[in-house]
This record gives sequence, C-alpha cells and structure tokens, in this order.
Amino acid sequence: MPVLAAFVLLGLQTKPAPIDAYARSIDKMPLKHRYFGDAAGENGPPMWAEFPTMKDLNGAAEGGKVYTACVTGWSRGKLLLATFTFSSPSGDWARFVNYYYRPDGTLAKRDGSFSFLPGNYIIREVDRYAIRKLLSRTFEYRDLNTNKPLRHHVQSPMPDAPVYRTTASLPFFGLLR
Repeated sequence: MPVLAAFVLLGLQTKPAPIDAYARSIDKMPLKHRYFGDAAGENGPPMWAEFPTMKDLNGAAEGGKVYTACVTGWSRGKLLLATFTFSSPSGDWARFVNYYYRPDGTLAKRDGSFSFLPGNYIIREVDRYAIRKLLSRTFEYRDLNTNKPLRHHVQSPMPDAPVYRTTASLPFFGLLR
C-alpha cells in the first residue's frame, strides 16, 4: 500500500492527476468486500441490509427486492471503495458509481456512468475532491451501442447520483460496525 500512504502523508491529493493515481492504486489492491442493498423495494423508505455474498445480493436484485446496491472494498480495516448500482424496475436505465475514499474516510473521487436505453446513450461523470471541496468535474457523452463520443450533450432524465463526502455519510453506515 505504498502509493496510498504516499498520497495521504504528503498531502498530494489537491490536483486531479494524483487523485486519479490514488484511485487506480485502490483498483489494483486486493480488497475484502462487503455487500449491501436497499431492500425497501421500489417505493418504500430506505431499508439497508447486508448480504453475506454477492450471489445473495444479486438474487435479491433479480427478485425485484433491491434496486440500489453497494459493494464495499476494504483494506487494513479501512473502507476505501464503495461501488453503487442504482437501477429501475423497468430496467431502462442504470447508474454505476465508484466512490474512492481516503483512509481518513473523506471522498477523493466519484467516478460514474449513467446508461439510458431509450435514449441510447451513456453519460460518464468524474468528480475529484480535495478534503471537503470539489476540485474538478468532467462529463463524457457516448453512444450506448458504439461507445463513440456524441457530438451533442444529452440531458439526463435522472437526477445526479448522491455525493457521499465521507464514509460516515453512506446510507448503510450504521451497518458497518
């Protein structure tokens, strides 16, 4: 974990390139995983539950009991990655968002995509954060079938994905202990 320690200790996470390098280092780590889903169904108030395995979480999603799921990645007792999947009962859209956290629990990067089948496009969004401050935001618009860049921007029919600026703000934080 030397890359992780170097960025945190040297305070280099104030520019996009080091933040991207930090996120890539997390992607390469052997992480331990925990699985969470909002088991409230389509219209109920949030009711987060932990699932023992990915197979159990997928089964709940396929059974229509979970439309929002999260797989967390842990190293040395620290939650470093939270990968959310947001979807609809109709299946016509899906949003995938990776939240990369520093060991102190603050958000370093939010990297996500929104796929909209009726519109045949994908919107990719990347946010980079200094401690409690948005540094940069980029958007990329692509054709869903060809993955070629679109020449025009499209308006997403869905609101932006939530910004969980700390691990303590995650909706299932109470289940982490």
